[in-house]
Amino acid sequence: MRDELVPIARIEGEIDISNANDVRLALEGLVGNAALGLVVDLSDVRYLDSAAVHLILRIASQLEKRRQTLHAVVPADDAVHHVLVLTGVERLVPLHATDEAAVAALRAPRT
Repeated sequence: MRDELVPIARIEGEIDISNANDVRLALEGLVGNAALGLVVDLSDVRYLDSAAVHLILRIASQLEKRRQTLHAVVPADDAVHHVLVLTGVERLVPLHATDEAAVAALRAPRT
């Protein structure tokens, strides 16, 4: 069952310059006006490049303008997690170990 308030996008494989625009279009189509934001599950992503980092930051910025937020799911010991930390993405996009934790954080009252 799809949750309209907190859609979850699960991405597999690689996100790089060859497919970043397609991924962006797919993600943008998931978030309705009533949604609290978007959870992007990167647990099964084995590679991302600078185009993917830019994509994540762009989606986060677009959602922020709509008073929505982006949360990402990526295991702490994963290479993708390390890339997101090294590039500073985790300062703008909260990283979580599970979908459940990301959804709970997105649903938590904002202060």
